[in-house]
Amino acid sequence: MEPAALLPLITPFLPTGEVVATPDTAVATALAADGWEVRIEDPSALADDSVGAILLLAGEVPARGDRGPTLLADAVRATRPGGIIAVAAPSAVPARLARVGDGQPALAAAAADHLLRERGIDVELLAAPGAAARLAGRPWGGLEDLPVDRTAGLLEAGEVVLAVGRSPGSMADRSRTFFGSIARKITAASVICTDEAGRVLVVFDDFRRRWTLPGGLVDAAESPADAAVREAWEEGGVRVVLDELLGVFAHDHPDRVQFFYAARPAAPTPDPSPVHTHEVTEVRWVTRAQAEAMVDPMMRRRMQECLDGRARNPLRTWGW
Repeated sequence: MEPAALLPLITPFLPTGEVVATPDTAVATALAADGWEVRIEDPSALADDSVGAILLLAGEVPARGDRGPTLLADAVRATRPGGIIAVAAPSAVPARLARVGDGQPALAAAAADHLLRERGIDVELLAAPGAAARLAGRPWGGLEDLPVDRTAGLLEAGEVVLAVGRSPGSMADRSRTFFGSIARKITAASVICTDEAGRVLVVFDDFRRRWTLPGGLVDAAESPADAAVREAWEEGGVRVVLDELLGVFAHDHPDRVQFFYAARPAAPTPDPSPVHTHEVTEVRWVTRAQAEAMVDPMMRRRMQECLDGRARNPLRTWGW
C-alpha cells in the first residue's frame, strides 16, 4: 500500500490552516493537491513549534533503526503543542511471515504505539489498514473499513501499520502519556525455607493442583522481601526470617520478575498448616530431594540454581 493512500484516514485529524510537513515527496504532492500547505522536510530540519502536523508514512521510523525514537523526538519538538504526528510502515508480522529481507523497514503495531507514547504522543488512532479486506478477499474500503481495521485482533494482520497521535500540550501531558507507556511487570516473591534438619517447606497449591514453594504476588507498596515473609505465613503457616536473596528470575508468560529468598523459621515450629486454606490445602517439611521431585520442572530448576549458588546476582530469563 502506497503511503499517500493512507491520507484519507489521516486528514480528518489534521489541523486546518496549518503547515503539514513530510519528508516523502509523494505524500507531499498528494497533500498539496488537496489544498494543504506542505513542507517537504525531515523533522530534524524543522524549527521548534513550526508546523501543525508531521507525517512519516513511508517507513521512516523503522528505517532509522536505533535512531527511530530520535526522529519521533524531533517531530514532537517541531510540531506545535497538540499538533498531529502520524507514522506508518510495513507491518512486521506479515513481513516476517513472508520472509522479507532484513533490509525492509517494518514495525509491529504494539511497537508503533509504544514508540509514540514513549515520546509523550497521545495515540488517537492505531490501525492495520487493509487487514479486513485481506481476510475477506476484497479491495480495501478505506474509511469504511477503519472500524474493523483498528480492532485489536487485526492490528498485526495488515500489510501496513498506522499510528496517528497528538503532540503533548504540556509537560504534564507528556509525563502522563509517557508513564502510561511503561511496561507493568508482575512482581512475585518466594521462599526456600529450611528448618534445623535441612528440610524444605513445600505447599500444595489447590488452584494449580501441584506442589510448590511458598510464594506469591508482591502487593502495592510492599517490598519483595516483605511479600516473601507474608507468603510464607499465609501459605505455609510459618513465621520466617529471611537470610539472603538467592536469585532473581524473569519470565514472559505472564510477564513477571520473581525473587527467591533463603529463609528459616523464626522460632521452633510445630507441624505447619496453611493460613489461607482457600489457596493451599497441605503443607509439608520434606528433604531437598523430595522437594525437587514434587515441584514442577521450572520450579525444580530454580530451586537447584538457588541452592547450588548458580542464581546469585545475575538475572536469568526462562521462557516457554
